[in-house]
Amino acid sequence: MAAAAAAVRPLVTVRTLEGDMATDAPAAVPLPDAFKVPIRPDVVRFVHGNLSKNRRQPYAVSKLAGHQTSAESWGTGRAVSRIPRVPGGGTHRAGQGAFGNMCRGGRMFAPNKTWRRWHRRVNVNMRRYAVASALAASAVPSLVLARGHRIESVPELPLVVSDSAEGVENTASAIKILKQIGALPDAEKAKDSQGIRPGKGKMRNRRYISRKGPLIVYDTEGSKIVKAFRNIPGVDVANVERLNLLKLAPGGHIGRFIIWTKSAFEKLDLVFGTFDKPSKKKKGYVLPRPKMVNADLSRIINSDEVQSVVRPIKKEVKRRTLKKNPLKNLYTLLKLNPYAKTARRMALLAEAQRVKAKKEKLDKKRTQLPKEEAAAVKAAGRAWYKTMISDSDYAEFDNFSKWLGVTLSILLPFPGPHETFKLVLWQHFIGVMKFKEGDWVEVFRRNEEPYGSWFPSKVLSVDVDKCAVRCELSATPDGRPIIEKVHERDVRPCPPHAPGTEHWMVGDIVEVFDAHSWRVGKIAKVLSDDYVVTKIFGSIQLKEFHVSNMRSRRAWQNNHWVMINKRTLQGHLKPQRVSIHDDEIRGAGRKRKGSSKNDAATLLKSAGDRINMYTQMEADKVSSDAHFRNSSAVPTRVTEEIAECSVASCSGCITLEELGTVIKSLGQNPSEEELHEMIREVDSDGNGTIEFGEFLNLMSRKVKETNVEEELKEAFKVFDKDQNGYISASELRNVMMNLGEKLTDEEVDQMIREADLDGDGQVNYEEFVRMMMAV
Repeated sequence: MAAAAAAVRPLVTVRTLEGDMATDAPAAVPLPDAFKVPIRPDVVRFVHGNLSKNRRQPYAVSKLAGHQTSAESWGTGRAVSRIPRVPGGGTHRAGQGAFGNMCRGGRMFAPNKTWRRWHRRVNVNMRRYAVASALAASAVPSLVLARGHRIESVPELPLVVSDSAEGVENTASAIKILKQIGALPDAEKAKDSQGIRPGKGKMRNRRYISRKGPLIVYDTEGSKIVKAFRNIPGVDVANVERLNLLKLAPGGHIGRFIIWTKSAFEKLDLVFGTFDKPSKKKKGYVLPRPKMVNADLSRIINSDEVQSVVRPIKKEVKRRTLKKNPLKNLYTLLKLNPYAKTARRMALLAEAQRVKAKKEKLDKKRTQLPKEEAAAVKAAGRAWYKTMISDSDYAEFDNFSKWLGVTLSILLPFPGPHETFKLVLWQHFIGVMKFKEGDWVEVFRRNEEPYGSWFPSKVLSVDVDKCAVRCELSATPDGRPIIEKVHERDVRPCPPHAPGTEHWMVGDIVEVFDAHSWRVGKIAKVLSDDYVVTKIFGSIQLKEFHVSNMRSRRAWQNNHWVMINKRTLQGHLKPQRVSIHDDEIRGAGRKRKGSSKNDAATLLKSAGDRINMYTQMEADKVSSDAHFRNSSAVPTRVTEEIAECSVASCSGCITLEELGTVIKSLGQNPSEEELHEMIREVDSDGNGTIEFGEFLNLMSRKVKETNVEEELKEAFKVFDKDQNGYISASELRNVMMNLGEKLTDEEVDQMIREADLDGDGQVNYEEFVRMMMAV
């Protein structure tokens, strides 16, 4: 970089100061050649970086640091690293690693040494070149402004003042001089920039930092100007014969604002020499001559002298032809082969003729059959379709379930919205029953947590296919009971308790009482005779339950509870009805291994809680008929709880007096002869008493004889809206739609045809009963 054109001028004006003689006119001095030297920022940065290292003081760590212990390695074979370890014991320090740079209290890696090469030698000629470049840069206003100096009020650069400035003795006069020449804003900027150094340097005797102000260069040795300017923050003073690059370019940045005295400015040629004469102060040194006299390269190129000899601009432009693929570009193909257009037209016409010929051939084959032949084909198709429906009706699971020997309730415990007529009727009017106000039931949760669980509830009101229930075991956060309206297919009676199920095995499907509801789970581990670990279906939970809070998995079918176990689900075996024998009751009275009084107390408390819950029906004034109708769900369970809890003090049999008391509590009033007849009817072993299993068989037969016909009549009334004794297709469609089954007209007609035996297009009560009993 050469000096700017503004800096290369023959003369520089000397600024007079206040107090000079009035006859002294502003003088002018020639510009020294030192300001015409090429500006080399790279040389200045290199020399400044090396010279600044020569002020460093050697430092090092102690040679004993990190080794002030008698640590030794433990060697191999002790499952620890081989780093030396501190000996001894009784303190945390014993056994800790030592010496290594990764150890606490160890030496540092590659410790600092005092014999490091701290200083750098710089070539003398390079140092002189850097100083001359810094001087040349100080004469360029743009570089001085770029460095951050405030020189807006300075008349010109380089700035030269009269020699009277060297006679200034105090700081006030120095500030007055700076104000006269327009350099005071730069000095005030340096003063206001003083602050605390960030980082650790503030602890190392260099706490404050500030920006650099102007540099005062004088000539006379021992001049008073040094003491006048040295107390102004940011202002430096230097002798012209001892110019230092560290002051001319602080930080290696060229463009320092310099104020010269006249004598110092004139002495530059003597100190640095010129392009033709060597320096008298620096032996044999000649200033480096710039490679270009004019640094404006664009002006040189565009000059008439250069443009007259260079070659003129080429204006002719040859563009390359655009290559096009003739296989993809039709116009390029036609240029190469004009016949391609005719060939493509002929191919399109041939394709159209082939399509037309194929259509005519197919239309010729698709001739209409005669009416009689078409009717025969249609009849054969209907017969085939009817055969396929009867053979593969997996929606009803009728033939398939009969072939497997599995009841419909086991395969489909929760009917979906696409089951057909028989399944819906069975689920809604036989499997679920018709409930009345005050009945104790269990409600299935489909869309609320915990999903797939049965909540003990009480029926408040009954609609056609829905009922309002109240959950007795849980409440809202504010303490109010939970009352909701549920569909009747999600309601079932409370199942009876089955004693003799204490021998649980891993893999058994059970129902556990958790979160105020009965949830289905699988036994994962048997802890003892009284406690098992169960995995609840639909979650990853593994919980521990007492056997008093468990029951076997059962399904309600044909007014009977059907036991479901692991073999039933895996092998599709025919499930057995729940029957409780006398040996099971007696076995319940035997003391289990590992049981205790606490277990018995827990069982009694659980049974008492359930008894109190189910016996609330009498407190709510439930009728005796409704009480007896639900005896399979409520009294049976209550009696089983009583038998299980008191079996330790009784024989496990029901005498004549006990039978009369129990039946009277269920709402019946039999005579003594009827009681004897009942005992003789069910007493298979002839001992004059009734075991608990025989009692359940008796009560279930009684309930079945009195309830099935009533349930069928109520179911028929639901379908027979006009109460004319017949179920029409429109009535069937409306009821099925209310139940959530959207059937087509063909499906409704097919249902009517299956149940209609006399062919009148309607279903009477006898046909309805026959169809339902077949289900």
